Amino acid sequence: MWGFWKGLRQHVLLGSLRKGLLRRRRLLKPGPDSFQKARSVAFLFDATDADVAREVATYAEKLRRKGKEIFLLGFQSTDPVENPHPFPCFHSRDADWVGRPRGLSVQEWLARPVDFLIHVATRPLEPLEYLAGLTPAALRVGPATGLTDCYDLMLDLPPAATTQTFFREMEHLLGFIKIGHDGI
Repeated sequence: MWGFWKGLRQHVLLGSLRKGLLRRRRLLKPGPDSFQKARSVAFLFDATDADVAREVATYAEKLRRKGKEIFLLGFQSTDPVENPHPFPCFHSRDADWVGRPRGLSVQEWLARPVDFLIHVATRPLEPLEYLAGLTPAALRVGPATGLTDCYDLMLDLPPAATTQTFFREMEHLLGFIKIGHDGI
């Protein structure tokens, strides 16, 4: 019986994601032609690990000093009484029965268009993949997963990769890429 509900949940979640991706494509405006020219960068990441949260915040601050507008949204799989971070977070309890993220921080996130989205991850996390796919960004970078429509550039990193490895690989690949109006 559990397999039936799990399959139904997955079917509804993926159907909702497909509809959201179609809507996103219709509303999307072209962005800058390179990462260096981006004016706004958004970061999605698993903030449950304090080291990852710190490394993302440090990298984001480096980009902020270069004049980019930065937005951060963390995901916490644990449910703290209050958010211990200086940036907005959503929790696993902030999802509906199929796992779609909900709440004020998620609504604000999805209402804000950005030039680049960076989903910092060395492993797939369903709530973050869902948000990455629906984020109104001209270019979306994230981990290699089965949800290929959620990203324009996917990084295939080994399981032991660190957040720093993710950033190095991303910068390396983005240094070679010139973005056209139809994506990469």
